[in-house]
Amino acid sequence: MHGLATCFLALTCLTFYADAASLDPVVTKELEEQIKSEELLISLQHIKPRRRASRETLFVVDFPNSLHKFILMLDRLSKKVVVETVEDGRTRTQYFTVDSLDEFGAIGSIILVINQTQPGAYVNLYVDCKSQGRIATPKSMRDMFSKMKNPLLQVFRERKYDMEVDSEENFRKVIQRNNCPASSFPSEASITKNFVDFIDTSKSLDHDPNVQAMQSSYYPNRGDIPSATELSESAILEALNALIKAVNTLTVDVRNQHQVIDRLRVLLENCNICNSASITTQPTCGTHPPQCFARVQCQDTPNGPRCGPCPYGFVGNGYECTAVRTCRDYPCFHDVQCRDTDHGYECGPCPAGYEGDGEHCAKRSGCEYSPCHPGVQCIPINAHPFYRCEGCPPGFTGNGTACRDIDECDLEEPCHPDVECTNLNPGYRCGPCPPGYTGSSGFSGIGLEEARFRRQDCHDIDECAEGIANCVPHSYCRNLEGSYRCEGCDPGYMGNQSMGCHTELGLCPDGSRCHQHAECYQIMYGRYGCKCKIGFAGDGVVCGPDQDLDGWPDFTLNCRDPRCKKVNTRVYSKQANVKIEERQWRSKRAHARHSMLRNKGGTFDSNLKKLS
Repeated sequence: MHGLATCFLALTCLTFYADAASLDPVVTKELEEQIKSEELLISLQHIKPRRRASRETLFVVDFPNSLHKFILMLDRLSKKVVVETVEDGRTRTQYFTVDSLDEFGAIGSIILVINQTQPGAYVNLYVDCKSQGRIATPKSMRDMFSKMKNPLLQVFRERKYDMEVDSEENFRKVIQRNNCPASSFPSEASITKNFVDFIDTSKSLDHDPNVQAMQSSYYPNRGDIPSATELSESAILEALNALIKAVNTLTVDVRNQHQVIDRLRVLLENCNICNSASITTQPTCGTHPPQCFARVQCQDTPNGPRCGPCPYGFVGNGYECTAVRTCRDYPCFHDVQCRDTDHGYECGPCPAGYEGDGEHCAKRSGCEYSPCHPGVQCIPINAHPFYRCEGCPPGFTGNGTACRDIDECDLEEPCHPDVECTNLNPGYRCGPCPPGYTGSSGFSGIGLEEARFRRQDCHDIDECAEGIANCVPHSYCRNLEGSYRCEGCDPGYMGNQSMGCHTELGLCPDGSRCHQHAECYQIMYGRYGCKCKIGFAGDGVVCGPDQDLDGWPDFTLNCRDPRCKKVNTRVYSKQANVKIEERQWRSKRAHARHSMLRNKGGTFDSNLKKLS
């Protein structure tokens, strides 16, 4: 039975929250500040009818982890404002009959005047500034809050209307805020004393499942029948008829409730979850529907009800959605692909030949970003890549987009062979002609064609002819390419570039001295020897008479060479004549060769052999 009662309580709680909304932290804080007051006011404004006529929950005051609740609901079909309280797990249902309610009319204001003084706590209801009576609350919200181990409350409501909590000091401000005349709210002294006395004398009121509303001064034909000192017969009959009508109505209601209870009993008997000792109610879209944007579906998640995605054409979190353009509005440029995303439409890249963000594309000029090499003319065209570069400038090679420098020095060698050629970017530069040359003082050019036809001309300076050669007098000067060379002495002179050229007899070009009766002859390049003339004999440095012309002196000379000694030999006149002729021929030949060598500057021909 305990499990059955717990399950029934859970289903009842689900019924309470059927039209509930999300948690309102602002109103929760306001109520927590005023919950311990003797009297407080809860006001709701601008309550519009729903499209679907049903009982709607205006607000729920929940005391978590306890068996207490305070719920205010609106039933337009039966013209009732229902107050349901859960007190220690037991549900108490009371209602106000409001004749002005209908399915399609808006309610300007609903004001609850809640008195929490015990005994005798009660709630007064005002709809559109008109009193609708009073109900007793044996357990006020202050009692529910104070008895909690850790006092805590939460207010759930729909956000379609305004809700405020005020203290009794702001009673007049609430009246003015809701545009109500002051006469609509009676003073505390005018409260029906019969009702107060009834509260005081009803000891079993805490266990009464339903305390009906008191008589209203504006609507005398509903609620409890007031006591009167004098009642006429017609008045008593009228009251009895009203009572019979009310009993008949209650009979029908009780019959309907019995049917509902029977159906609930069947459901509970077949419910597996009811076998558990306790039931934890998980908020769902049915019990705690969030305030979603229009046409947004609520979705049950492990973390509770959540609003689904915004409808097509809107972006947001489901609670708040903002209208945006979509691909159906054709926002992208012609032939650009469009894709709908969670944040709206997204355009692809612009087509070839255009640039932009996909939504706005402009025809691109291929030359706009200077794709050609500096100095190369760019010509826009209609085909990809939408530009054409003219040829590379002089001094460069390439396709016009990428140009690299030409090394004219390496390819054409425009400078003189002895002049350094420096490659430039672009072009080249030749230095001045080297020493020993006359001509260009240096120049620069660009490109192979100029390097090919503009050559550097450097002409050799003939230092010998110009008389600027630094050779010793009476010596031979030989002009060279870019220079000159000083060679041997002139004919008739003897010496070299170090000691000079002189006419002194017996002096050889290498500086060695011969006998006055000897002559010089070249042994090898730069080296000379001495040889006695015909009629004399010796080593050439020392010569003595040789009358018989046999190559030996007539007397021994003061030198070490074997030819310096006198030799006594018998010489036939025939042999002597042959030797004389031979020596004369050789002497003439040596003299001729010596003259030739001196005319050539003293160079030595390795093919010539020394004369003996």
